[in-house]
Amino acid sequence: MPRLPRKAMDLATRLGSEIKEGAGGRYPPGCLLPSQRRLAAAYGADRSTVRAALALLERRGAVRDHQGAKQVPE
Repeated sequence: MPRLPRKAMDLATRLGSEIKEGAGGRYPPGCLLPSQRRLAAAYGADRSTVRAALALLERRGAVRDHQGAKQVPE
């Protein structure tokens, strides 16, 4: 598995912590995450960095695919 760029790791950590906060967090269980474009704008990152961060979170089980979008598991 190729090593992720530092920016992608940092963004995955940040998104992951916001997801782990649960119902009181920014992304509660069951919610659909914003589009890659919106996440990129919100976090000041490139879309490629967002894609890499989401792929890492998906491998860790923190998000899952849901009809073309990423969803926080319940």
